[in-house]
Amino acid sequence: MRIVTRERAIAYRLHVNHLVERLPVGSHGEAAYVGLQDTAPRDALLGLHARMVGCTPGDWEHPSLIQTYSPRAAVYVLPVRDFGVMTLGRMPLDSRRVDELAEQVCETLNGQERRGAGIHGLREACASGRIAVRWDTTSLWAREVRRPDIDVADARRELCRRHVHHFGPTTPKVFAWLSDPRLSVQRFAVAAEGGA
Repeated sequence: MRIVTRERAIAYRLHVNHLVERLPVGSHGEAAYVGLQDTAPRDALLGLHARMVGCTPGDWEHPSLIQTYSPRAAVYVLPVRDFGVMTLGRMPLDSRRVDELAEQVCETLNGQERRGAGIHGLREACASGRIAVRWDTTSLWAREVRRPDIDVADARRELCRRHVHHFGPTTPKVFAWLSDPRLSVQRFAVAAEGGA
């Protein structure tokens, strides 16, 4: 049995999350690969700067990046190309509530970007992949986006794989806390059996 020390686990995580050697200029998508929490004072920008050479103050809104709510109700910055993995990947196994909330939020938005304050169900509806947000540290704006073209089961498996690869060694309980506290432990076990 292999013993993984705390020091080795930390060294591994620093390496795979590009915190040992910074990525080249313009590597926004790779720097934000598993999502960067964006709480005040613009933490996602600090995360980008730690991972990528030549980061500028406006890089948090680079066209290759998008923002949405995480399951822990914080805004995250992530690659546009991975929006489906990071949203649909955390859909509950019974997604009816999220789908209904997303429909209501989209009706409220009515095709416009609007201030997010007071929009009922906005945070939870973001798991639908239909809603993106833009937070500039003073205001939050929400807009409807096209739902990503990825199978929900595939998105769940990929989210689990990324969690194991970037935050391992880990446990189903930790994955559940980070993704969806309702049924993620079961999802972790299913994804792990499928080769995660």
